[in-house]
Amino acid sequence: MDRPSTFYSTVRTLVRSEFGINLSDKTDLYLDKKLRRVMSKTDIDQIRVASASRGARDELRSGVIRKLATAVTINETYFFREYQHLEAMVAEVLARRPTAGGRFVRILSLPCSTGEEPYSMAIALSERLPLAGASQVRIFGVDVDAAAIERAQNASYDRRAVSRLPASVTRKYFEYAAAVDRYNVRSDIRDTVKILQGNLFDLPHAVRALRFDIVFCRNLLIYFDDATKARAIRIIRDLVAPGGCAIFGHSETFPGLAEVFEPCRINGTTVYRRNR
Repeated sequence: MDRPSTFYSTVRTLVRSEFGINLSDKTDLYLDKKLRRVMSKTDIDQIRVASASRGARDELRSGVIRKLATAVTINETYFFREYQHLEAMVAEVLARRPTAGGRFVRILSLPCSTGEEPYSMAIALSERLPLAGASQVRIFGVDVDAAAIERAQNASYDRRAVSRLPASVTRKYFEYAAAVDRYNVRSDIRDTVKILQGNLFDLPHAVRALRFDIVFCRNLLIYFDDATKARAIRIIRDLVAPGGCAIFGHSETFPGLAEVFEPCRINGTTVYRRNR
């Protein structure tokens, strides 16, 4: 680690001011490890970070901070991660009995990272729903990172990403490209998922205009300070249709959550239902 401590103070300030993400408990070494992956591959450097913190052009500042926020919050992701959440989602969709010509069931994955979560949703539903019902489900994935969005839209994954899937599921829903050792999501599964760029506080219009039966927002709010968590919960509440539910990470608890959502259990998994 060869950067001055003031550099990491700048990183903390930038990310907190823009996204409310609190990194005060993260060491310089932790931040250095997270940032190296991004800073070695992009034109972000100490000068640009410093200039952004002094009020550089909006587009420069926004670009720098977005990349920093992505670097310090990105988590490992893979298909069927925390499968019990997917089981709860499937049960909730089945309870709504989607049929051809009926009302669409809408599901939101936020943040969707490189797409494993929303495509996992589509695969899990395809396994359980009849074709007519599956056609009435619409899944949206939103992430702040342009590079992650591009990967999600390409829907092509390495061996690690699919390593937790049963072999039968991999064969059924992926086309294996042996020449490059990649697993490509089947086109009909891709067509059920719409990937968009944005974040919880700056949602794309196509998402803001809708209400969702199920919202996945796992392992994001843990990075926010209390004031930003409260704001985030209100936004999520407005995204969820009356009677719909939100699904958070297993270890996430937030002040004020019970005021806008009612905890309930679906197949042994806690979800949070919006009060009608």
